[in-house]
Amino acid sequence: PSGASGAAGPTNGGTLSGCPVLCSPSGDEANEVAALMLAHLLNTRRIAAKALSADALAGECQEEVDRGQVRIACIIAVPPLGYAHTRCLCRRLRAQFPELKLVAAILTEREVAEVKKRLPAIPADEIASSLKQAVTAVLALVTASDHPSTQPHMHQA
Repeated sequence: PSGASGAAGPTNGGTLSGCPVLCSPSGDEANEVAALMLAHLLNTRRIAAKALSADALAGECQEEVDRGQVRIACIIAVPPLGYAHTRCLCRRLRAQFPELKLVAAILTEREVAEVKKRLPAIPADEIASSLKQAVTAVLALVTASDHPSTQPHMHQA
């Protein structure tokens, strides 16, 4: 990853979703590898996703979002480090871009419920503890943004 250009773009010829996703590592190379893996998994599902390098600063992540194409930001951390940085970056993005959907992926063997209980909490729309959960969270957010509900759903028996 240290020789990477800094971003991984879509790996297929087009996407079904007009909802670009930014995968931002929370620091070091392990987190960058995780961000690249998540971007690849999303791209194979025809979700436009791009991973930043571990060298990218928080300001660069904010610049990417500020360009107006990003709808979902995934902040990825591989323990033991990264929780505080993930929380800080989510807090900064939430303050500057209130409409941006945030997924915090703290990749651990622990259950996601344990990660969600940790204090101080991460201000994200979704929290995941595995790549699979992160993909599921992004897919749910993409589906919600592609099909916004204008009326409450009514279930008839």
